[in-house]
Amino acid sequence: LAWEYRPPRLDPAAASYRLFTRKLAKRGLGRRGHETPRDFLARVARLRPDLAPPATAITEAYLRARYAPGPSRADLDALRSLVRRFRP
Repeated sequence: LAWEYRPPRLDPAAASYRLFTRKLAKRGLGRRGHETPRDFLARVARLRPDLAPPATAITEAYLRARYAPGPSRADLDALRSLVRRFRP
């Protein structure tokens, strides 16, 4: 019975982006429920201009990996690498 009620797995791009937002949340920049990735990026860039370049790269990589038609494995690998190296 418990097997039927397992939550669905996040796709890999969403999981990487969630890790990115958690890193920022630990620094007081949590993503609000109504914010799109680009809205969140704009707020992060406004509040922490020093984080704008890596946050922009991560957000754009996420959008490519998650929403582009036929995203490549390279897109996902690039996103994972950017998130792994991100230190806010």
